[in-house]
Amino acid sequence: MIPVDRSKFIAINIGLMLVGFISLAIRYANISPHPMVISLFEGVGIGLIASGAVNLADRLLAERPKNRHVELTTLQRKTTPTKIHERKFEAKKFDGMGVTLDGCLRDLARPQMINHILLEDSRTRLLFVHPDANFLSQRFAEDGFRSVEVLKNRQKESIRLCVAIYRALKIRYEIEKSHGNLDKPRGKLFIKIALLCPYITIERYDSDMYWGLYTSDSDGESSPLFLTSRAHSPDLYDKLHAHFTTIFDLNGNQPDRLRLVQVDLDGVSIDRDIVEKILGQEETERLLPIEKKNTQ
Repeated sequence: MIPVDRSKFIAINIGLMLVGFISLAIRYANISPHPMVISLFEGVGIGLIASGAVNLADRLLAERPKNRHVELTTLQRKTTPTKIHERKFEAKKFDGMGVTLDGCLRDLARPQMINHILLEDSRTRLLFVHPDANFLSQRFAEDGFRSVEVLKNRQKESIRLCVAIYRALKIRYEIEKSHGNLDKPRGKLFIKIALLCPYITIERYDSDMYWGLYTSDSDGESSPLFLTSRAHSPDLYDKLHAHFTTIFDLNGNQPDRLRLVQVDLDGVSIDRDIVEKILGQEETERLLPIEKKNTQ
């Protein structure tokens, strides 16, 4: 069968149906009194109308979106379209979880995201792995690093990014307060680190959950990314959401789940003690020269 593109297919079958209606119009106009001619126009008309209608119905029904539990977004997470990551700038609820979230953290430091957090009704929650997590001793080889220290240093760089995010938020917050534009932050931000394995990576934008597995055969960025939407698969979406919140919401009183940066009605804060334990006193004093304790 010769393939025909969608627009030509529709045009051809609409044309068949029009010819069929014309044939029926001729038949009922009694142009010829001969019974065989009348039957011919009637048969041709009905046949063409039926063929065109069936073809169109079959094509359009086949194009209907399927109710899929899981949709493959990309075979490699490093090729994820930028427009997906940029959804965080407008999402009312954005969640992120993974071994490392360097790209996401860099996005958070951008002025557009700083405004979104402080000035808009939004909630952002992020969780990545602590540089001292035992899990990294397994993951460094799977991710192709030469040693676990290389991976630990990458995680420490994420801590530095969090400090930069905090400082950008703090400066903007104080400016808005001094101008009388903002009394308390309108949005919320929670960045936490964990000593446990997250099992999967998650980017949730409102009702869409992008997620992927950590497998031993390849690094995370070379693994597939899937999409599960609440509208199409509420049960699986809720399961993935429950996994995230179970790991994240227990952070407060658990020794293996640590709160690093926070924005809420009390203002903008960072846990200086965590930063100092990870980066050391000298670097912490250079990155956070003013604060002596947690800033509120």
